Amino acid sequence: MFRAIKNHINYWLEKKMANGTYSMIKMLTIVTLSIVMLLAIMMALLDIGDGDGFFSLFWDLLATAINAWMPYSEDGQVSYVLLSSLVAIMGLFLTSTLIGIISSFIEEKLENLRNGTATIFEKNHTVIIGYNLLEHQLLNQIIINTGKKKRVIVICTNNEKDELLDDLRNNVDYGKNITIIIRHCDITSSVDLNNCSIDKANTVIINALEEKNRIKSLLAVASLLKKYPNSKPNIVACVNDKQHMLDESSLKNNGIIMFQLNEIMAKLLVRTITDFSVSDVYNELFDFEKNEFHIQQVKYTAGLTIYKAISIIDKATIIGIIKGEKTILNPDKEQIINKEDKLILLQEDENCQRIKKRDCDVDDKIIKSITKVNKKKEKLIIFGANPLLEEILNETSVQYLNIRVLIDKRRQNMVKNLDFDIPISILRYIDMQDEEIIKKYVNNSNHVLILSDREENFQDDDTRNLLLLLKLVNLKQNNNYDFKILAEFSRESSTRLIDERDDVKCFVGSNVASLILSQLAENPLLRDTFRDLLSKKGIILSSIKISEIDLDLDKQYSIVQIKLALKKLGYCFLGYKNCNGMFLNQDNNQIVQFNSNDRLLVLTKGI
Repeated sequence: MFRAIKNHINYWLEKKMANGTYSMIKMLTIVTLSIVMLLAIMMALLDIGDGDGFFSLFWDLLATAINAWMPYSEDGQVSYVLLSSLVAIMGLFLTSTLIGIISSFIEEKLENLRNGTATIFEKNHTVIIGYNLLEHQLLNQIIINTGKKKRVIVICTNNEKDELLDDLRNNVDYGKNITIIIRHCDITSSVDLNNCSIDKANTVIINALEEKNRIKSLLAVASLLKKYPNSKPNIVACVNDKQHMLDESSLKNNGIIMFQLNEIMAKLLVRTITDFSVSDVYNELFDFEKNEFHIQQVKYTAGLTIYKAISIIDKATIIGIIKGEKTILNPDKEQIINKEDKLILLQEDENCQRIKKRDCDVDDKIIKSITKVNKKKEKLIIFGANPLLEEILNETSVQYLNIRVLIDKRRQNMVKNLDFDIPISILRYIDMQDEEIIKKYVNNSNHVLILSDREENFQDDDTRNLLLLLKLVNLKQNNNYDFKILAEFSRESSTRLIDERDDVKCFVGSNVASLILSQLAENPLLRDTFRDLLSKKGIILSSIKISEIDLDLDKQYSIVQIKLALKKLGYCFLGYKNCNGMFLNQDNNQIVQFNSNDRLLVLTKGI
């Protein structure tokens, strides 16, 4: 019986305390007043207190409880002193408890203020949902593109605010025009995200590290915005696999731009491993430093052909044209530019292009033809396997590459769990620690690709790839091998441990995601441009060796001559690469003289 009553009291107290600080203060107040009132009534009935009335006794006892004041022996009758002492002791406990409750309440509020839980009252701000410590590419790109304009960036993260602030102070450089607000919250909760005023934001970037959190965050944002039908922020997200991609109608209805990261990474890996000359071009095209993509209407080009526009637009390179909802990269030279059309330009800053009226009869016959070299079958060795491998094999032109995939013997089970079929003829299980076995396979190879396993801790995975890379570099130096190495890493910090070499390139998937997220967040119309630029059947970025071009190397040429001559042959000229570096989007009047080892960087039709 007594145990049952005790359990009921404990349960009642637990419910009251669970209701929060205000409920506990209310309960303490009621208990204190009830006890004081009960004792005052009892003292009044028993005539304790030298004839004082109920109200006088009630007030004295209440003051005694609040002040925890112990009475003196001469203050009245013994019974009065004893009861007042009992109230004082009770008041001591109640006051201490009240102080503890209020102290905890203030500490909780201060903690909430430190973590940032208050609703944000901003407009046209940028919201980044999910942030990974030590990965700053996305934030840096947004800051670079902002320039001197003012911008508010809200970061919603599961990380502690103080921890993230320390990371940003040490690694991200931003001026007073940039305001960064951090909100510690559940990034998959629409209630928490609502505090970030997503409905008033200009851009929302889903940057969660884990795939499941990306999808949940995206659905939370879409659910939240249904309450605000007039709100149309740019929503950009990426997923790793096809199975997590939303259908086109859902994306369009919710104003979401989504891309599949593994597919893009595989395309970039294949483009880079087969043509190292274009790797730096991709880096420049995808980031906001130096030259970048801009989509805009250019005065004085309405009614002109693309060929004519190329001859008069300086400080910018015409990459393509947008007609309505259709994006055309590397358009035909006779394509007419209408008044409502927008040009896709490669330039340093928006509206930095100049219109120079020049005669279109610039000598464009300097390049009569480009020799189609019959490419020999080259040998590609792939170390490791992950979900990218299926995409890589699909993208790789097998008629030009003899492929071998080498897996560590200890990780055979990993390959069995992957959702693709690897032809037995290209798969080998080897001991990655045995340098002699590695030497056997890389001998006479042209390209070596190192993939991350993605099942290990990223530090262990990167360490394994670093050790393998060092072994391969050592083999090259000791045996005069001529293969090029492309290595995938999980973190950019790992790549800083590698000396820069012309024959070694590093690839970080999270960096690629950050670059494309930031580009699409700033200009959603670039989605089709990136899609076509990376499509095997669309327009591809490639390099042409000068020795393959019918060009007089004893003469000097202006950039506009090269642009127009290549456009006549169906190419879009971006720039060139020589022993001094890479030069993109040069002034039309710039004079250049090539040698046989230089390369022209162009856009051309795919397969």
